[in-house]
Amino acid sequence: MQDKELMSAGKPEISIIVPFYNVEPYARRCIESIQGQTLENIEIILVDDGSPDSCGAIIDEYAAGDPRIKALHIQNGGIAHARNEGLKVASAEVIGFVDSDDWIEPQMYEEMLHLMQSTGADICMCDYVFDFPHYTKSSIEEPVKENLVFSNKKAVEMLIEDRFIRNYVWNKIFKRTVITECFPKNIVFEDMWVMIKWLHNAEKICYTPYVGYHYIQRNGTVQSSAKSIENQRPYIAALEVQLKFLKENGYPRKVYERQLLSMAKICIIIARDFARKLPYSNDLGLGFQKVVEFLRQYENDFLPLLNNKYRHRYNLLKKSPRLFYNLIKLQGWLQPKRLFKKKVVIYE
Repeated sequence: MQDKELMSAGKPEISIIVPFYNVEPYARRCIESIQGQTLENIEIILVDDGSPDSCGAIIDEYAAGDPRIKALHIQNGGIAHARNEGLKVASAEVIGFVDSDDWIEPQMYEEMLHLMQSTGADICMCDYVFDFPHYTKSSIEEPVKENLVFSNKKAVEMLIEDRFIRNYVWNKIFKRTVITECFPKNIVFEDMWVMIKWLHNAEKICYTPYVGYHYIQRNGTVQSSAKSIENQRPYIAALEVQLKFLKENGYPRKVYERQLLSMAKICIIIARDFARKLPYSNDLGLGFQKVVEFLRQYENDFLPLLNNKYRHRYNLLKKSPRLFYNLIKLQGWLQPKRLFKKKVVIYE
């Protein structure tokens, strides 16, 4: 192994930014997976986002033993703020991000950097898997077995399709030149606000099928309050940001319409899911009304794109939230339970 102290005197090839907040059980595995990269000339920026647990002490411990690590301690401001603070002190020309409850395979950054350099790409991404408590699932149904290269326009179109290129920043590396906009503060789904812009800024994007990132799936709690429909608004707002970006930057009409259709259907699906799960209340009815208020401004454009089922549901939601609720409940009672089998690649 090369002498890390000698390497730390030169400029690192990649700066890796990792925000920490309340992830003490996962912190050491995450840090050690980055330390163990076969690409050793890296800068590891660990950002303690005012974490109330022992994350701050843990990152100080690792920083004391590895000169490649910078430990930052900041007041809690959320993951976007923590990433932005990391960007301020990053010294490499290539940037990577890791979430502190996840972990990465040893060759991830070496594989991506090598492909980025050999193709002249500005962004490189690798494959990833979902780690559940007792099994691991592939991110795509039909794994790709070869390196791929895309233009920025094609990459943005694939992002909108949300099939192969997704809004995650953690399975990618970026040249500093494409990061022209920082993460928006106090915003949920902050990746969605910047990813479309960074892809647009790149001339070329490449992909390696190397499975480098483990996205940990932790058990969460289901929100039971009707007011939780409001928590879906940041996701819809992020979709709208992307929609406006497509229009302002002259992307083909079909790409704009695909995003518009996706946004409208997601809004209707959110209303449907809450109708299925919750009893009717004034708060739920108000949430339905806010969904309609948001969609009205795009109604003339998306209505011709909706199929009959979604068009009927939207018109009913607009006419009477209570009737919409009753219909969804009735359909749920009458519809037989069906099991859909999807091809999934499992990595033991």
